[in-house]
Amino acid sequence: IYHTDVIRAIDTPYQQIKDADGKEWVINHFKIHFYNLDWEKTSVDYAVSKDAEAKGVEIIRSPAGAVTLSIDSGKGADTQFFLKVPKTDFHEGVAKSKITGIWNQGKIMNEVEVTLVGPWK
Repeated sequence: IYHTDVIRAIDTPYQQIKDADGKEWVINHFKIHFYNLDWEKTSVDYAVSKDAEAKGVEIIRSPAGAVTLSIDSGKGADTQFFLKVPKTDFHEGVAKSKITGIWNQGKIMNEVEVTLVGPWK
């Protein structure tokens, strides 16, 4: 059994940026905690869901390059990430996306929906 919690970091609610092509993006900062409730040590990674990826949502990992976490049985592990979402996804200051917990060499075990904050249109 595996469990994932995603919470908003307690810094700036969001940032707005423009890329080189002039497209506008909103970035939110999150913390993620994975729990390994299985009997054996496991590895875990995380990604945006396929639907979110298709809309251009992107994970920016912190620390940069962090990918797979190794978690002992009965233990947990924390990391942080940023979600970069097209500004057009926001309606009345809110957008939603899903983060997928990928456990044991690519087996998708759970998805967590997160609410992002951003500008009002």
